[in-house]
Amino acid sequence: MSRPVSLRLAARRAGQAVRLSAALFFLASLFSLLSGCSGEVRLFDPASEADSAGPGDVEKATLTLTLKVADEDAAVSEALGWPDHTVSEAEVTLRRSGSRDELTAVSDCEGTVTFERLLPGEHEVSALRLLTEEERGQLPEAEREVNAFAGGRTLRVRAPATEATLLLGAGRPGSLVISEWSFKRAWSAATGSYSFGGFLELYNNTDTTIYLDGKLIGSGVTGAFDYPKWPCTAYERFTNDPDGVWNYYLFQFPGSGGQYPLSPGETAVIATDAIDHTQYAEGTLDLSGADFEFIDSGDPDNPRAPNLVSVGPRPCCLGHGLSYSTLDAVALVADPVDLSQVPRDFTLPGPEVWRVPAAAVLDVATFRAEGEFSYPPCKQMVHPRFDRQPAPVPRGYVLISNQRAVVAILPGRKVLQRTLTSSRDFLLAAPTPSRLP
Repeated sequence: MSRPVSLRLAARRAGQAVRLSAALFFLASLFSLLSGCSGEVRLFDPASEADSAGPGDVEKATLTLTLKVADEDAAVSEALGWPDHTVSEAEVTLRRSGSRDELTAVSDCEGTVTFERLLPGEHEVSALRLLTEEERGQLPEAEREVNAFAGGRTLRVRAPATEATLLLGAGRPGSLVISEWSFKRAWSAATGSYSFGGFLELYNNTDTTIYLDGKLIGSGVTGAFDYPKWPCTAYERFTNDPDGVWNYYLFQFPGSGGQYPLSPGETAVIATDAIDHTQYAEGTLDLSGADFEFIDSGDPDNPRAPNLVSVGPRPCCLGHGLSYSTLDAVALVADPVDLSQVPRDFTLPGPEVWRVPAAAVLDVATFRAEGEFSYPPCKQMVHPRFDRQPAPVPRGYVLISNQRAVVAILPGRKVLQRTLTSSRDFLLAAPTPSRLP
């Protein structure tokens, strides 16, 4: 992974509704590049003048955001010569919670960006800065695999002005990563909501063979929403635990060590049920050719697809294999561990959960439904060392998946973007099991 690669910007989420005019964004970005460090990128959202929370005028707010490298990656920014560990030329996206509309800007050479005339309230902000080949060449050999910086958080914007800092962490390819997450529910006139047509795709993001034998797939504790009886604070010991990821369900690959190799640049598709789902519901896929399937007590069993078996804490998902919630989901892939020795606890209102230790965690991806809900979502789904912000999942019955962006192309394989910020790492697209975008 130390050889230089040609990086290219990944395609942004298709169809996102950016309310900032393209002309204004171009002029603001051009001003930032030509003015050195003397000016900020100032953005104005004309549509916000018409927004109102009720009768009368609403005082608008200005948000000034500073992008800085997280402390654990300070050595990388020092090698790049970034002053005060600030991050310039990063794409910054701002979205008011409950809305699908976004504002986008580029940070100036002081690492700042200013959004003006915002409605006060909760906003979700994220940023991505890809490194050039020249920049990667400045890094010491031990850090040469770093190819991007990214971060995300939810913050409260108050009128008349709010200042905030967004910490960005270094992106590294990792090893075995989640390359596609596709668990949107379909609709059948005969059965109603159909939730068994999903799949998880894994990818070998390295230049050496990985063996899947014994590895774990988990469905993590999320905390979901701030319900009166089950508030977010009741889940913080699970969702803010730096020592590992807590799971409602865990499944394990078969094999004793060398039976299921995954070559560099290869994918492995694990279906909830490895069958042709188009026979049962519209807007589903034929997954009878999946490489593996999750299995449980009430599942149809495709003998051509080796089974991932449930190993705890309890049986899953109406007797079928693992199927993630499309409201709030944490997907985990980890090395084998002795599950008889892992910490165990109980959440509200009572399900037992098990913690996979941080040392065994290979990849975590988080997902949350878009839009406004009766209760606000919990701000944190896992500790930031595992993932900083969930990727959006459209609501409704729509055949779409979350696919990890490609950050570089090497001879014979692609390198997928892994910045531990799912909102930046995953793009919305039509499902492509067994094939990268």
